[in-house]
Amino acid sequence: IAQFQEHKEALAQEAAEYEEEAAALSETVAERQQDYEMLSAAYEQARSKSVEAQNQINVFHVEMQAVSREVSEVESRIEALRLESRPAAAPDEERFEELTEKIEENTALLEETAAQSEELSEALAQAKEQLEALRGDRQARAQELERTSARVQTLSAVQERAEGQGKLPQWLAKMGLESLPRLFEALDIDPGWAVALEAVLREKASALTVGDVRRAAGFGFDPPPSKLVFYSEAKPLPVDPIEGFEPLLSHVRTDQPRIMRALEGWLAGVYAAPDLAQAAAAAEKLGARGLFVSPQGHVVDRVSITFWAEDSEDAGIVSRAAQIRELAAKEAELRAQIEELDEKLIAAKAKAADFEVQYRAKEAFASEIRNLTHALEVEHSALEAAIEAWRQRSTRVALELRELEERLEELRVRQEEGENRFAQYDEKLARVQQAA
Repeated sequence: IAQFQEHKEALAQEAAEYEEEAAALSETVAERQQDYEMLSAAYEQARSKSVEAQNQINVFHVEMQAVSREVSEVESRIEALRLESRPAAAPDEERFEELTEKIEENTALLEETAAQSEELSEALAQAKEQLEALRGDRQARAQELERTSARVQTLSAVQERAEGQGKLPQWLAKMGLESLPRLFEALDIDPGWAVALEAVLREKASALTVGDVRRAAGFGFDPPPSKLVFYSEAKPLPVDPIEGFEPLLSHVRTDQPRIMRALEGWLAGVYAAPDLAQAAAAAEKLGARGLFVSPQGHVVDRVSITFWAEDSEDAGIVSRAAQIRELAAKEAELRAQIEELDEKLIAAKAKAADFEVQYRAKEAFASEIRNLTHALEVEHSALEAAIEAWRQRSTRVALELRELEERLEELRVRQEEGENRFAQYDEKLARVQQAA
């Protein structure tokens, strides 16, 4: 029991020591709990600040990424604009000036060519008009020649019938006289006076010449079957002139002196009167053998008027011969005129053709110049529009570049500020984390 009591006391003492130790530990635990709570509160506060700092860093990182992206985009845009505005990308203004000068040259050349073409056109029109006039003239002359030739043929046929009618041609052939020319064949009579001459000469107009008229008396043993006159040289009879009237002989010409001397004898005292009325009014001025004759063949002497009429084909032989000669001369003249017109036509055709070739060449050249100028004008207009657009675009690009460069400067400032702020946030986070 004593031992037990001792052991109990020892245990009680040990329990007391334990209680003291437990009290001390409880006090320590209370202190530690307070420290823990303080540390825990500090930790939570530090952790909260750390999270907040991290969030701020994250938000700022996102902002900096956005700034970096914008910087990159702005730099890319600036680079693109600089490439776009480089001189090599600009329209060729030298080519524009060259086109302007070339268009002006072509326009001047085209105006000059148009003027030349107009001159050639007028010349061509005149040449064609002249050609048509010549063609019309030639056609008129050809028609007149056709009518004249037909008239010559008709009169020649009538003349041949008149000369060959009756028995006289056979008699002349028998006497060997058929080759002798008749007097009227050697005469050149002024137009309008052939009938008058025939009215005065009558059968003498077809007279045959002989060296000595006395030889013709030998034909008395076998006289001609119709009226026939033989003549030789004669001495002209003196006549007195009548004022206001010309001798009929002044309207007749021949290159044979024998015939002229015969006419001077036959026509002595015969005067040409403009008309029958004047002849009749001046009849008392005539001599004993004097006559007035009108262009129509009416004959006036001192006491009578004889009217002319072609009562047979033979009656108009002199006037027909004169007509035939006149028409033959006219026919020859018309042929010469037609030949001359043909030559002129050839020259006019060549001239018109030459003008036509020149005109077409000028028109073709003008068309070529117009087409070339049009192509140049199209290129010029396109280049002008491109230059204007380039200038406007360059102005806008310069303005945009200036704005982008200003914006880039702002972003770089923000980047620099952001880097400083990031360093501050990072340092702050480090301190917070170290404090936690």
